[in-house]
Amino acid sequence: MLKIVLWILVLYLLYRIVRPFIRVRKSKDKKNDAEDLQQCSHCGKYAPVSGGVKRKFAGKEYYFCSEKCKKQSLD
Repeated sequence: MLKIVLWILVLYLLYRIVRPFIRVRKSKDKKNDAEDLQQCSHCGKYAPVSGGVKRKFAGKEYYFCSEKCKKQSLD
């Protein structure tokens, strides 16, 4: 009986030692998923580069948060 209690105690202590290192690794992975944001040239909102709309005019790229902002800026 004493052997079982000691094994459970050893396993619990190992778990407590290893657990913080596993959590740190997960939080680092989330930071790598960040995406660049660009400010909308019309309304000023920030939108992801991959999801936004861009327009090239006079050699300069303009980013918009939506097609609606792009159309409004043309008017």
